[in-house]
Amino acid sequence: MINPNMIKWRCRRGVQELDILLHRFYDQKYLTLSIEEQQNFKALLDLQDPILINWLVKRQQPDAEFKDLVKEILSL
Repeated sequence: MINPNMIKWRCRRGVQELDILLHRFYDQKYLTLSIEEQQNFKALLDLQDPILINWLVKRQQPDAEFKDLVKEILSL
Protein backbone atom coordinates (compact mmCIF):
# COMPACT_ATOMS: atom_id res chain seq x y z
CA MET A 1 0.00 0.00 0.00
CA ILE A 2 1.14 3.51 -0.75
CA ASN A 3 1.78 5.65 2.33
CA PRO A 4 -0.91 8.39 2.28
CA ASN A 5 1.29 10.82 4.24
CA MET A 6 4.03 10.51 1.62
CA ILE A 7 1.52 11.21 -1.15
CA LYS A 8 0.17 14.25 0.68
CA TRP A 9 3.71 15.57 1.10
CA ARG A 10 4.39 15.04 -2.62
CA CYS A 11 1.35 17.18 -3.47
CA ARG A 12 3.43 20.14 -2.27
CA ARG A 13 5.04 21.35 -5.47
CA GLY A 14 6.01 24.94 -4.71
CA VAL A 15 3.77 26.21 -7.49
CA GLN A 16 0.63 27.67 -5.97
CA GLU A 17 -1.74 26.51 -8.72
CA LEU A 18 -0.47 22.94 -8.52
CA ASP A 19 -0.49 22.94 -4.72
CA ILE A 20 -4.14 24.03 -4.64
CA LEU A 21 -5.36 21.54 -7.24
CA LEU A 22 -3.37 18.56 -6.00
CA HIS A 23 -4.13 19.13 -2.31
CA ARG A 24 -7.83 19.61 -3.03
CA PHE A 25 -7.88 16.31 -4.92
CA TYR A 26 -5.93 14.55 -2.18
CA ASP A 27 -8.17 15.89 0.59
CA GLN A 28 -11.44 15.12 -1.17
CA LYS A 29 -10.73 11.94 -3.16
CA TYR A 30 -7.43 10.18 -2.56
CA LEU A 31 -8.46 7.89 0.29
CA THR A 32 -11.53 6.73 -1.64
CA LEU A 33 -9.53 5.69 -4.72
CA SER A 34 -8.81 2.10 -5.63
CA ILE A 35 -5.21 0.89 -5.27
CA GLU A 36 -4.77 1.17 -9.05
CA GLU A 37 -6.07 4.75 -9.04
CA GLN A 38 -3.79 5.62 -6.12
CA GLN A 39 -0.83 4.22 -8.05
CA ASN A 40 -1.84 6.30 -11.07
CA PHE A 41 -1.97 9.44 -8.89
CA LYS A 42 1.49 8.59 -7.52
CA ALA A 43 2.76 8.24 -11.10
CA LEU A 44 1.23 11.63 -11.91
CA LEU A 45 3.15 13.13 -8.98
CA ASP A 46 6.36 11.71 -10.46
CA LEU A 47 5.97 14.01 -13.48
CA GLN A 48 7.78 17.32 -13.73
CA ASP A 49 5.93 20.50 -12.76
CA PRO A 50 5.89 22.04 -16.28
CA ILE A 51 4.07 18.98 -17.62
CA LEU A 52 1.51 19.08 -14.80
CA ILE A 53 0.96 22.81 -15.23
CA ASN A 54 0.35 22.42 -18.96
CA TRP A 55 -2.17 19.66 -18.35
CA LEU A 56 -3.95 21.30 -15.43
CA VAL A 57 -4.35 24.69 -17.09
CA LYS A 58 -5.43 22.93 -20.28
CA ARG A 59 -2.55 24.12 -22.47
CA GLN A 60 -1.92 20.53 -23.53
CA GLN A 61 -3.88 17.30 -23.51
CA PRO A 62 -2.69 14.86 -20.86
CA ASP A 63 -1.24 11.52 -21.86
CA ALA A 64 -3.92 8.87 -22.30
CA GLU A 65 -3.03 7.06 -19.06
CA PHE A 66 -3.67 10.26 -17.05
CA LYS A 67 -6.60 11.72 -18.98
CA ASP A 68 -9.36 10.55 -16.59
CA LEU A 69 -7.35 11.46 -13.51
CA VAL A 70 -6.60 14.98 -14.77
CA LYS A 71 -10.28 15.41 -15.64
CA GLU A 72 -11.24 14.37 -12.10
CA ILE A 73 -8.68 16.72 -10.53
CA LEU A 74 -10.04 19.61 -12.57
CA SER A 75 -13.66 18.75 -11.72
CA LEU A 76 -13.20 19.62 -8.03
